[in-house]
Amino acid sequence: MGYLVKFLAVSFVFLFNTQLCAQNIVLVKDIVLGVNSSSPQFLVDFNGELYFGTSMTSGLWRSDGTELGTVQAEGFATISSDFVSELQVYNNKLYFNTFSNKAFWSKDTGINNAVMIANQFNALSSGTYISMALASEYIVMGGRDYSVAGNPVNLFRSDGAMVEEFGTFTSGSNGPIPFYIGKVGNNLLFSAIETATGRELYSTDATTATTQRLTDIYPGSIGGLTDVTGGLGGNILNGEFYFSGFSPDGKRIWKTDGTSLGTVVVDDLTMNYQNPSYLTKYDNSIFFFANSSSNPVEQLWRVSSGDTAPTLLTTTPFSASSACTGHKSMINNGILYFPYEANSAGCELWRSDGTPAGTYQLIDINLGTESSFPKFLISFNNILYFTALKAGFGFEIWKTDGTQAGTTMLSDLNPGNASNTTYQMVESGGTIFFMADDGATGSELYKLAFPPPPDDIFADGFEEIGPIL
Repeated sequence: MGYLVKFLAVSFVFLFNTQLCAQNIVLVKDIVLGVNSSSPQFLVDFNGELYFGTSMTSGLWRSDGTELGTVQAEGFATISSDFVSELQVYNNKLYFNTFSNKAFWSKDTGINNAVMIANQFNALSSGTYISMALASEYIVMGGRDYSVAGNPVNLFRSDGAMVEEFGTFTSGSNGPIPFYIGKVGNNLLFSAIETATGRELYSTDATTATTQRLTDIYPGSIGGLTDVTGGLGGNILNGEFYFSGFSPDGKRIWKTDGTSLGTVVVDDLTMNYQNPSYLTKYDNSIFFFANSSSNPVEQLWRVSSGDTAPTLLTTTPFSASSACTGHKSMINNGILYFPYEANSAGCELWRSDGTPAGTYQLIDINLGTESSFPKFLISFNNILYFTALKAGFGFEIWKTDGTQAGTTMLSDLNPGNASNTTYQMVESGGTIFFMADDGATGSELYKLAFPPPPDDIFADGFEEIGPIL
């Protein structure tokens, strides 16, 4: 009898945990009740707590992962009626924009208030800004100063208390807005368009506050900077930033150390590859896709620091359409995962360990030429989570342990062909947060609720039950 009781108890707990595993997508809070959406966006982790703005409600929001703990942040009366966007975290400060007054704000750790750094400052004409660290105490932006007549375009920096113009950019009041793509040492790298040179690569030195065009990759008004995919500081190997550039010799892989003399093409132009694109850094190498004179479709290549020419990783043909490659790759458990489109299998999830033998499609979620369009990849506890489209289910959240058998859909949150409109999966405080739509509550804040470890099955003492004589 005792063994029977123990068996039944363990079976019940096992079945309970099995159901829990299948239902581990949890609504954190229905901020706008009913089918209407709050549409959480710009999710960031700020010292173990989630902060975000929404497109349908005003104010700055924070969440500890519970319904009661998902509230408008305290002490922000001046922005409670304004929409918050473009949240960034740097050097223990939270930065964000407010929409109506085009203001730029900062918030310190543990303080429930915010400081307006600049009013009527709008770094991009669309109401957003591009920013990144330039030196240890600064966050850097490129944009327009709406407080100055003529709306001059320039670079700006902030130490969290004020914004000042940083360096000099010669595009003038009618010129394009600088777009940040990387940082090498103290040099901020960005692209910009000028009438005489087209889009080229520029550098601003943090120490001397001087700005220069590194080189005119394609001399004249045709721009030479063609692809900064994987930028925002990601494509740096041993102090050199890698990018693709277009010169009269064609589109090639280039690198720069932030100086004019150190901005050079990687190979000697004799390699049989053309049109490199979608650059991604992984394990001291840059991966990219390119075709060749003998193969007009995309193939996967790799170039490492010190190489004089790229290496072909796989001959599998790719079409590398923007609908597939517009989403980031992710490293999980030492493997690079990336969404790419093979001609025979559509846009699916691939993996690579950096060798030709270890580079292959992980799974064909939609068999044949149909695509699953994997996106929003995030790694947590050696498991890769992502969203994918499957016929009959729409877009839903999936997970993989790196094996085909271990690649499964978590649940059909929005039942049937309707898609769960997942957006921007972010880890904060040991929880993965994201925006999702279950078809009943609109687009709201959700989280992944992970089941307890297997050892917890006997936490209530069932293991102490012995045989009854």
